[in-house]
Amino acid sequence: VNDVVLTAAARALHSYLASQDASLDSLVASVMVTGRAATGPELLGNVVGVMPVRLPAWGEAGGQLEQIAAITRAHKTGIRGASAGLLRPVFRGLAALGVLGWFVNHQRLVNVFVTNLRGPEAVQTFAGAAITEVIPITIVTGNVTLSFGVLSYAGSVAVAVVADLDAHPGLGTLAELLQSELDGLITAAQAGQAGPSGRCCGPGG
Repeated sequence: VNDVVLTAAARALHSYLASQDASLDSLVASVMVTGRAATGPELLGNVVGVMPVRLPAWGEAGGQLEQIAAITRAHKTGIRGASAGLLRPVFRGLAALGVLGWFVNHQRLVNVFVTNLRGPEAVQTFAGAAITEVIPITIVTGNVTLSFGVLSYAGSVAVAVVADLDAHPGLGTLAELLQSELDGLITAAQAGQAGPSGRCCGPGG
């Protein structure tokens, strides 16, 4: 699922920028990863890191998905969440020096955020009512003006696109392109075996 969303996002961004006479060969996504191989009720709190992944932005869809899957697989062979321990003191040091804000506004390490959360596999209830849908909400910060929040829940996957509208006035178009890419990739995957349905959320829903 992670690789499908990364592929769809890269392809949608490529088409989105092409419609504005701009080109995009690759981009770097900051992907959140857990620092735990397993967890339980006795393990509380977040243990997370970031995995910067350079994604090819175009090509034949199936081949692009295979390439991105190979890239993320290679990244995941490293120590889980290792970046959390490395980056925390760096950010604290930048904050102590009063330059953290400048850094996040001028960094050239990543272009976009992608946050994927694995939700419950069964439908949950609240006050006796079934929760039919859960939508992830993310943020943008600094000079990263676009973020994709991904959440699996009860056999479906929702992708919320959050952006700085000054930087991306065509966010609705980008959301439509992302939905189209998700539909195509999921249909191709389901032709081989059953998988989750996917829905993209742009402005207004």
